[in-house]
Amino acid sequence: MQKPFSITEALEALRTQRKLFSSEADFQFALAWTIKELFPHVEVRLEWIPVDYDPNMYIDIVVFEGDAIIPIELKYKTKKTDKIVDGERFVLKNQSAQDLGMYDFLKDVQRIEFIRQHFANFQEGYAIILTNDPYYTVKPTEKVSFSQFSIADGDIKTGALRWAEGSKSSIARGGIDLQDEYPIKWSVYSRIDDTEQVLELMVSIRK
Repeated sequence: MQKPFSITEALEALRTQRKLFSSEADFQFALAWTIKELFPHVEVRLEWIPVDYDPNMYIDIVVFEGDAIIPIELKYKTKKTDKIVDGERFVLKNQSAQDLGMYDFLKDVQRIEFIRQHFANFQEGYAIILTNDPYYTVKPTEKVSFSQFSIADGDIKTGALRWAEGSKSSIARGGIDLQDEYPIKWSVYSRIDDTEQVLELMVSIRK
């Protein structure tokens, strides 16, 4: 009897194989490969486009399980590090721009809500971010232009999220509107060494 798809099981398997990734594309491919290995009955698509509704939208991974569609959006945000992990050297760049990283993650959540709205066979969806930058997990100590896009541990994201009035990003990127309520709870994906770890945040979008 085939076991049903489980994103939790896929991530648990992946973390035993890979503690760190060289890029977001590396993370995307590794997760898709793991999903297919664990659940051979599903179909897996990368960079899937909902052409009938938005031909400019790309979903990182889509799992098709029977008639059901399960979209998965990924983010991989790094701070500078140079480490040997399981015999392989990883040199990660300092991506900075954490405000845009937070915004883009919540945009992923909105994107999956869009799929849910337009596809009757939507089963569930996930937005996942991995990072070795603990800045993402902590609420800003003072009012900043991206306060409403904070994804600090313990936050709850819902409704209309906007940049501070007059900020450049408010014009260039616009706001985000979330239909549901999403509690933010970070966990440890992997421990690189005694001084550094990769943190994981997964938001589930339900039918």
